[in-house]
Amino acid sequence: MICKSSSYFRRRCTSGSRDIIDLDEDDPVVFDLFLKWLRNPDPPITYNPDGQSQEPWLSNSAAAWILGKKLRTTEGFKKYALSQFIQNCALAAFGPWDTIEREAPPGSPLRRFSDHWVAWNCRLSGSGANEFTGLHAALRAPLVPENTRDPRIYDIEHWYSSCGDGMHPGCIHDPITRQENIDEANRPPPEPLVEWGRSFELQRTGLPPASDHVSPNINISHALNTPAAPASPSYPTRPTASRISVDDKLWFSLADK
Repeated sequence: MICKSSSYFRRRCTSGSRDIIDLDEDDPVVFDLFLKWLRNPDPPITYNPDGQSQEPWLSNSAAAWILGKKLRTTEGFKKYALSQFIQNCALAAFGPWDTIEREAPPGSPLRRFSDHWVAWNCRLSGSGANEFTGLHAALRAPLVPENTRDPRIYDIEHWYSSCGDGMHPGCIHDPITRQENIDEANRPPPEPLVEWGRSFELQRTGLPPASDHVSPNINISHALNTPAAPASPSYPTRPTASRISVDDKLWFSLADK
């Protein structure tokens, strides 16, 4: 069973070596958590803001994840350990944040959650020393926007995805955003605007809209078929007597006839 759930033990047990497997550096309490999970492989728990786990998970969940990484266990155990840590990280007697920065590589699920938690808490606490002072993740506090969520509410898969590297909410693992999208999809369409004015009154009475309504006094057919009247001939303006030339006198005398 243990070889099936840990590539570390599988390699040691199938290599033909008779050497004793030495785990003196590991806490036996934490290793016992792994053995108990093997006998009863529970799925990850969901964060409950009103709940907490019992010991030894309460104080050893981060160490259990780190042990799972060392023993190269299945993701099932590491996900369960991470979910326990997310549930209890604010209640642990001794914060394991420095250990996480040393033992959990950047980009790993535990490190992603830890960095988010540390930066978010530093952003909330403002300037001044706190339990996270000196941590590398504390330097990311200025990058945390005001609308950043409590990292404990995200789905466990968030910390196994690239979106877990950021501090901005809004991905598919954010339950608040997910509910907002559901509400938006279920929102009924807006009612059409109430029509009013002359066009609406004409339509209500059975007449065409105002733009199409033509006065009955205008005969469109007659207006379109009637040829245009010929232009009146233009005559030069009769000049004053003092400036009439001989030719002008002759022209005007003929025009008067």
